[in-house]
Amino acid sequence: MRAVRLLGPLLAYGALAIAVTWPLAARLGDGVPHDLFDPLLNTWLLWWNAHSLPFSAAWWNGPFFHPLPGVLSFSENLVGLSPLTTPLQWLGSSPLAAYNIAYILSIALSAFAMHLLCRSLRMRPGLCFVAGLAFGFAPFRAGHLAHLQVLSAYLIPLVFLGLHRFLETGRRGWLVLFAGAWAIQGLTNGYYLVFVSVLVGAWLLWFVPPRRDWGRAGEVLLAWTVAGLALAPVLRQYSLWHARYGLARSIQEIESLSADVVSLVSPPRGLAHWPVGLLLSPEMWLFPGLTLPVIVALFVARKWRRPVEQGQAATLFAAVAAVAATVAALAAVTGPWRIRGAGVSLSVTDLSKPLAFAFYGLVLAALCSRSLRAAWRGGSVLAFYLLASVGTTILALGPRPRAAGVALWDKAPYWYFLQLPGVGALRAPARFAMLAVFCLALAGALALGRLVERRGRLGTGLVALAAAGVLWDGWLAPLPILEAPATLALSDRDSAAAVLELPLGDGDTAAMYRAMSHGLPVLNGYSGYEPPHYYAFRLGLERGERGILDPLREHGAILVLVDRAAPGAVPAEALVRAEAGARALGEESGRQASLLPPTPARAIPVLGDRLPLRVAHGTRRRGVFDLGEARPIGAVVLSIGMGVSSLPPRVTVEVAEAPQRWTTAWEGPIAALAVWGALRDPVRVPVILETPGAFGRLIRIRVDEWTIEEVAAFGPAGVEGDD
Repeated sequence: MRAVRLLGPLLAYGALAIAVTWPLAARLGDGVPHDLFDPLLNTWLLWWNAHSLPFSAAWWNGPFFHPLPGVLSFSENLVGLSPLTTPLQWLGSSPLAAYNIAYILSIALSAFAMHLLCRSLRMRPGLCFVAGLAFGFAPFRAGHLAHLQVLSAYLIPLVFLGLHRFLETGRRGWLVLFAGAWAIQGLTNGYYLVFVSVLVGAWLLWFVPPRRDWGRAGEVLLAWTVAGLALAPVLRQYSLWHARYGLARSIQEIESLSADVVSLVSPPRGLAHWPVGLLLSPEMWLFPGLTLPVIVALFVARKWRRPVEQGQAATLFAAVAAVAATVAALAAVTGPWRIRGAGVSLSVTDLSKPLAFAFYGLVLAALCSRSLRAAWRGGSVLAFYLLASVGTTILALGPRPRAAGVALWDKAPYWYFLQLPGVGALRAPARFAMLAVFCLALAGALALGRLVERRGRLGTGLVALAAAGVLWDGWLAPLPILEAPATLALSDRDSAAAVLELPLGDGDTAAMYRAMSHGLPVLNGYSGYEPPHYYAFRLGLERGERGILDPLREHGAILVLVDRAAPGAVPAEALVRAEAGARALGEESGRQASLLPPTPARAIPVLGDRLPLRVAHGTRRRGVFDLGEARPIGAVVLSIGMGVSSLPPRVTVEVAEAPQRWTTAWEGPIAALAVWGALRDPVRVPVILETPGAFGRLIRIRVDEWTIEEVAAFGPAGVEGDD
């Protein structure tokens, strides 16, 4: 009977999900929602998970970015969606149809899972329905319509359903739900694996100590540990592959993908009923709509309409926050300032440091308040999720929160969070906002329940109005549906080759999509990380560098397909025709096809002893280097590292026995050499410039707008030198 009562909300959420994403349900097999980048990548991942055993050696070595191994470590794996999408494909569904079904269900199931959580907290059915709508149809989703892994957050409510029910009943089946939901959600979205863990830790600190139920807390930690150990081999493989390729996120990249404070009041593109606010990155949006903030504000105003004595500590920290905010306001009006006197100097150069004191002062004042301590001692569910919504929003702002680009907070909480192992691999702190959406949806529904209790029909009407309001806030504008790329049927004569579709760039995901039909590995690729060799390969192709395909032909024949209708097709086709041994095959599915036979592997140059270098002019990255005395120079090795993403068109190496007597020892483009070096050593990316017959004391490296991580010189093979 209880299951029957839940069928109505499930069907309602499903119908609304179909409506809000329409006409996607009518184009499951040929329509791609939003764009042709991440959706096609994720479609390929779902296909690969259905055709290769996840986390096996063959699975990690997916057939894109050929010939690289371990390429599945470059992005999300979506294995957590496989229990849904793999059976669909085994039953005959196309990978794109499986993707689109999962896409629609990501909204419906998120709403229904929140509904289940609210029912477990004994909330009235109407309030449960409001909470489901607030989570499943949140405005935040409009900024991530291309990211199925972000939209598929429906296991988050089940994580906390298991926790609440276990702490209440002690039944270990709820622990299985908690640990399983946490692990599978983490296999759907790696961000959620880490970010949900933060919220679980906060949940334990809030609900366990007041109850002093340490035994059950220990069981929760044990179940959580077991689930973590089950995922440990997967995480280790990610770590090993990332170390092998030198993959890392810079602090600048992390800051650029942090949410912006202004987005709290600035609607994202894609909502039907709100005008577009600032044109921020899709990762930066936090807009919660209007309905839930109004409900929470009314509840807070009602709860604290009478002044409450907060104690001396809270008052002191609040005063510190007020002073710091005043200092920041003064700096905003007058600009940087400095005060000196009595041997003391006080200066403010920007807003971020005084505002950091203000923010932390407010946090400490809240932690010391008697009201908060009372809520903690009473295990208030509403207080926890309301505070958690604020905390996760702050974390979504990243290590240095900004408002319209202006830094507001120096070393915010996320900065300290980044110091933990593994967190630095997550480049988008803004995705913490899904946790904020979850917490606000639950807190808003609980607050609504307090506001409408004992109001009879008026209360029922207010709940219905709230349901309409949250749905209005998050309703999407008509979802762009694009035509899926055409499939590619290749003849038997091409079955031994890897496929390269040119020009590179916008068509890389289409090339991966077509690989699902022809089954051959592709040199193209698209993922969260781009491997080092691919930067150099793309630049070499764009510049028409002869020999740029040679390093890849060492690994087998290449079937090159040139889309003549794409920009840049003419020079790409000319470059392919100029390749040694190229054989034109005519048209293949509307593309000009050429077969490049494999070439012998290039012999690794034999280097002599490393020569001592010191900087004579410039830096260790570029300039003039002194060997101390004139001697033969057999090769100069440029270790490029991350500089591979911005290779110069040409490099010139000059040598001289004395200043002003320079001769050119090597000159030319280096993209092909960088591809060759990156395939062998993707961390250092060594570019070996052989200089037979060169002799001199000075070496000058001439490049423009580019840096080299290290320069080394070697004598000729068989000639001794100093080190």
